[in-house]
Amino acid sequence: MTVYLPDEDDSPEDAAFRRRIGELHRDTFRRAMKRGVKIAFGTDAGSLPHGEGWRELVRMAEYGMPAIDVIRSATRVGAELLRKEDELGRIAPGYLADLIAVSGRPDQDITALRNVTFVMVDGKVVKREK
Repeated sequence: MTVYLPDEDDSPEDAAFRRRIGELHRDTFRRAMKRGVKIAFGTDAGSLPHGEGWRELVRMAEYGMPAIDVIRSATRVGAELLRKEDELGRIAPGYLADLIAVSGRPDQDITALRNVTFVMVDGKVVKREK
């Protein structure tokens, strides 16, 4: 999911184009949700700087997806679409241990995903803030 917002350096024509694409994107996303399409979070190469993917999760919530479903789109739904639901997408024995922890309750306020305080990859802690 790419975020199309006008940039301060955009010409008036480019800003109008970005707004139009953003509106189409929002409307398409909402129609897909309404029709029950499985939506998995993912990134487009180069759409946002590394570490800024949380912005797309916030946008999904702004477009009307409940916060808990946004979280599921980045975990369980992604695993299902990859046909890896027996090893990914859950916190359970035997599942691969890629985890994050954040300050706050992302199921209530998705912007909490902006503040990642802990990261575990393949069962090894790679980030821990105190």
